[in-house]
Amino acid sequence: MLRIVFAVALAALSGSASAMTVVPMTLKDLAQKSDAAYVVKCLRVDSYVVTLTPERQQIYTNYLMQVSDTLSGEERQNIIVTERGGQVGPVLQWTPGAPSYATGEEAIVFLHKTGDGWSTKGWAQGKYAITTDEETGRKLVRRDLTGLSFADKDLTKFVVRPKDPPKMYLEDFLAEVRKYARGKSKPRGR
Repeated sequence: MLRIVFAVALAALSGSASAMTVVPMTLKDLAQKSDAAYVVKCLRVDSYVVTLTPERQQIYTNYLMQVSDTLSGEERQNIIVTERGGQVGPVLQWTPGAPSYATGEEAIVFLHKTGDGWSTKGWAQGKYAITTDEETGRKLVRRDLTGLSFADKDLTKFVVRPKDPPKMYLEDFLAEVRKYARGKSKPRGR
């Protein structure tokens, strides 16, 4: 209970009520602690409302992903990834730190198995969008950590936001993920 209260206090002290406080995850952490990792293309986006209490509702979004490469986990053709937030009619609900995907977007996703589905491991830390370097035409990967603030593993103090290299080329990134995934231990938690 104290950790939850402290995490809320950390978010309040950060100057932004719209940030999710998480423990930073390195690429090695993501590769070794996720339940699966894939190269995907988002095929469809479907948002829906869940009524939590008569006064409170939450929007969730299912992203249908086509798998083009399995980096770790069970091989499959498609996977549905569910995240908090989305848009239903005129109502848009954003959950700080939750990743979102656009139809047609390609990404590398590190996933966490939830009761009957999948979500992105480490919130937005587990999504690397695939883009093209305009100068070279080579494929790059990048993360968007908007909505996240970072704390130590005990949630007792803020830590510096993780820095990714300015350019991470897809082929080098995939080789590194595969290397880390070979040394994988049993995954735990989100």
